[in-house]
Amino acid sequence: MRGQAVTGRTTLGLVSTARASSPQRRRGPRWCLVAAALGSALSACGEDPRPDPVTDRSAAVYTAIVTWFAASQADDPEPLPVFVEPRGDGATIPLGVQTDLIAAVADVADVRFIDVRDEALADVDGHLVAADDGVLLRLPPVDQMADPVLADVDLHLSDEQFLTLRFELERGADGWRLLGSPEQIATPEDQDAASDDG
Repeated sequence: MRGQAVTGRTTLGLVSTARASSPQRRRGPRWCLVAAALGSALSACGEDPRPDPVTDRSAAVYTAIVTWFAASQADDPEPLPVFVEPRGDGATIPLGVQTDLIAAVADVADVRFIDVRDEALADVDGHLVAADDGVLLRLPPVDQMADPVLADVDLHLSDEQFLTLRFELERGADGWRLLGSPEQIATPEDQDAASDDG
């Protein structure tokens, strides 16, 4: 059974898939005209094969964070169930980012985006904890201009209690990577006190 420890060796596993080309064959002029017409039609429809830089940055940052959590549960060889909800009022995680993240960490984590928190929780000895011996994370929006990026991630502990960890990440030659270990910036007691003051 996985524990709830959040310490562990930082592991970077940014996955990139680059599938290149099919063999080129010599074609006659008629084929060239058809290809040119098809290319014009796609351009007119607004198709753009270039990746969305916002999606790429967000997915890469989330990949580094989720991979770190999976590495902290190294006692279990199975992919770590990771339930994800956006952090902050009105925050959302675009579908493209979700798809990229799920694919990038598939070997180490089974990422599931949730609509309501009950989808991620199970009752164990009278306390609500992440289901399937997994983790529930609240991921923040990614600053699209900052480098390094600071990301405050909430880790669910039990019931309504979360632990907030601050990740610092920078862009490297192989993608985004963590700078050291995350810093604990808020404990459940801090959050309870803030709620009482409000």
